[in-house]
Amino acid sequence: MGKSYKLKGRYNVEQVAARKRGEKLPLTLDFMPRGRTSFTIYVVAVRDHPNVTKVGRTTKARQRKYSYECWNLAAGDAITHWTEFTLNDEFVDLPALEKHILSSLDFSIYSGKEWFAAEPEDVVRVVDCLLAETGLNYEIESSNDN
Repeated sequence: MGKSYKLKGRYNVEQVAARKRGEKLPLTLDFMPRGRTSFTIYVVAVRDHPNVTKVGRTTKARQRKYSYECWNLAAGDAITHWTEFTLNDEFVDLPALEKHILSSLDFSIYSGKEWFAAEPEDVVRVVDCLLAETGLNYEIESSNDN
Protein backbone atom coordinates (compact mmCIF):
# COMPACT_ATOMS: atom_id res chain seq x y z
CA MET A 1 0.00 0.00 0.00
CA GLY A 2 1.35 3.48 -0.91
CA LYS A 3 2.03 6.36 1.40
CA SER A 4 -0.89 8.53 2.40
CA TYR A 5 -0.55 12.30 2.39
CA LYS A 6 -2.50 14.40 4.85
CA LEU A 7 -3.84 17.62 3.35
CA LYS A 8 -3.14 20.51 5.69
CA GLY A 9 -3.78 24.23 5.51
CA ARG A 10 -3.62 25.73 2.04
CA TYR A 11 -2.24 22.75 0.15
CA ASN A 12 -4.40 21.21 -2.54
CA VAL A 13 -4.05 17.90 -4.37
CA GLU A 14 -1.83 19.35 -7.12
CA GLN A 15 0.54 20.84 -4.55
CA VAL A 16 0.82 17.54 -2.69
CA ALA A 17 1.54 15.73 -5.97
CA ALA A 18 4.21 18.32 -6.84
CA ARG A 19 5.91 17.75 -3.49
CA LYS A 20 5.78 13.98 -4.05
CA ARG A 21 7.60 14.46 -7.37
CA GLY A 22 10.26 16.47 -5.53
CA GLU A 23 9.22 19.85 -6.93
CA LYS A 24 9.59 22.83 -4.64
CA LEU A 25 6.73 25.19 -3.92
CA PRO A 26 7.15 28.94 -3.52
CA LEU A 27 8.25 29.97 -0.03
CA THR A 28 5.14 32.09 0.43
CA LEU A 29 3.05 28.93 0.54
CA ASP A 30 5.45 27.13 2.85
CA PHE A 31 5.50 29.94 5.41
CA MET A 32 1.90 31.16 5.17
CA PRO A 33 0.49 31.21 8.72
CA ARG A 34 -2.67 29.13 9.07
CA GLY A 35 -5.79 31.29 8.97
CA ARG A 36 -4.02 34.32 7.53
CA THR A 37 -6.19 36.17 5.06
CA SER A 38 -3.93 39.12 4.18
CA PHE A 39 -1.79 41.86 5.66
CA THR A 40 -4.18 44.64 6.60
CA ILE A 41 -3.94 48.09 8.15
CA TYR A 42 -7.40 49.14 9.30
CA VAL A 43 -9.15 52.28 10.53
CA VAL A 44 -12.23 51.78 12.71
CA ALA A 45 -14.70 53.92 14.64
CA VAL A 46 -17.34 52.51 17.00
CA ARG A 47 -20.67 53.94 18.20
CA ASP A 48 -19.65 53.98 21.87
CA HIS A 49 -16.80 56.40 21.14
CA PRO A 50 -17.92 59.16 18.75
CA ASN A 51 -15.13 61.26 17.20
CA VAL A 52 -12.53 58.64 18.20
CA THR A 53 -10.74 56.51 15.62
CA LYS A 54 -8.46 53.49 15.99
CA VAL A 55 -5.67 52.53 13.59
CA GLY A 56 -4.46 48.95 13.78
CA ARG A 57 -2.95 46.03 11.93
CA THR A 58 -4.04 42.45 11.48
CA THR A 59 -3.51 39.37 9.37
CA LYS A 60 -7.07 38.19 10.09
CA ALA A 61 -9.25 41.10 8.99
CA ARG A 62 -12.60 39.28 9.11
CA GLN A 63 -12.15 38.18 12.72
CA ARG A 64 -10.89 41.63 13.75
CA LYS A 65 -13.85 43.38 12.09
CA TYR A 66 -16.27 40.98 13.78
CA SER A 67 -14.76 41.76 17.18
CA TYR A 68 -15.47 45.47 16.62
CA GLU A 69 -18.97 44.74 15.27
CA CYS A 70 -19.74 43.12 18.62
CA TRP A 71 -17.99 45.87 20.64
CA ASN A 72 -19.37 46.16 24.19
CA LEU A 73 -21.88 43.34 23.50
CA ALA A 74 -23.44 45.17 20.55
CA ALA A 75 -25.67 43.16 18.25
CA GLY A 76 -23.24 43.31 15.33
CA ASP A 77 -23.84 47.01 14.67
CA ALA A 78 -21.18 48.76 16.77
CA ILE A 79 -19.02 49.94 13.84
CA THR A 80 -19.74 53.37 12.38
CA HIS A 81 -16.73 53.37 10.06
CA TRP A 82 -14.41 50.61 8.78
CA THR A 83 -11.63 50.98 6.22
CA GLU A 84 -9.21 48.22 5.25
CA PHE A 85 -5.92 48.87 3.49
CA THR A 86 -5.12 45.39 2.16
CA LEU A 87 -1.44 45.06 1.26
CA ASN A 88 -0.79 43.01 -1.86
CA ASP A 89 2.96 42.60 -1.32
CA GLU A 90 3.88 39.16 0.03
CA PHE A 91 6.61 40.15 2.48
CA VAL A 92 5.77 43.20 4.58
CA ASP A 93 7.06 44.01 8.06
CA LEU A 94 3.55 44.77 9.31
CA PRO A 95 4.55 45.78 12.87
CA ALA A 96 7.13 48.24 11.52
CA LEU A 97 4.64 49.64 9.01
CA GLU A 98 2.03 50.13 11.73
CA LYS A 99 4.61 51.82 13.97
CA HIS A 100 5.56 54.18 11.14
CA ILE A 101 1.91 55.07 10.51
CA LEU A 102 1.09 55.61 14.19
CA SER A 103 4.15 57.78 14.77
CA SER A 104 3.36 59.86 11.66
CA LEU A 105 -0.26 60.65 12.54
CA ASP A 106 -0.62 64.21 13.75
CA PHE A 107 -3.83 63.76 15.76
CA SER A 108 -4.34 63.95 19.52
CA ILE A 109 -3.99 60.56 21.17
CA TYR A 110 -7.22 59.56 22.89
CA SER A 111 -6.09 56.33 24.52
CA GLY A 112 -3.07 54.04 24.27
CA LYS A 113 -1.07 54.42 21.08
CA GLU A 114 -3.74 53.51 18.52
CA TRP A 115 -6.85 55.53 19.47
CA PHE A 116 -7.00 59.10 18.15
CA ALA A 117 -9.38 62.00 18.78
CA ALA A 118 -10.18 62.49 15.10
CA GLU A 119 -12.82 61.84 12.48
CA PRO A 120 -12.27 58.51 10.67
CA GLU A 121 -12.33 60.14 7.22
CA ASP A 122 -9.43 62.42 8.20
CA VAL A 123 -7.41 59.49 9.54
CA VAL A 124 -8.11 57.42 6.40
CA ARG A 125 -6.89 60.26 4.18
CA VAL A 126 -3.60 60.54 6.11
CA VAL A 127 -3.04 56.75 6.27
CA ASP A 128 -3.67 56.54 2.52
CA CYS A 129 -1.03 59.22 1.88
CA LEU A 130 1.47 57.50 4.20
CA LEU A 131 0.97 54.13 2.48
CA ALA A 132 1.31 55.72 -0.96
CA GLU A 133 4.67 57.18 0.11
CA THR A 134 5.97 53.70 1.03
CA GLY A 135 5.52 52.43 -2.53
CA LEU A 136 3.63 49.34 -1.33
CA ASN A 137 0.86 47.93 -3.49
CA TYR A 138 -2.49 48.05 -1.64
CA GLU A 139 -6.25 48.16 -2.07
CA ILE A 140 -8.75 50.20 -0.06
CA GLU A 141 -12.18 48.99 1.02
CA SER A 142 -14.37 51.23 3.15
CA SER A 143 -17.83 51.10 4.73
CA ASN A 144 -19.78 53.62 6.77
CA ASP A 145 -22.86 52.87 8.85
CA ASN A 146 -23.88 56.39 9.89
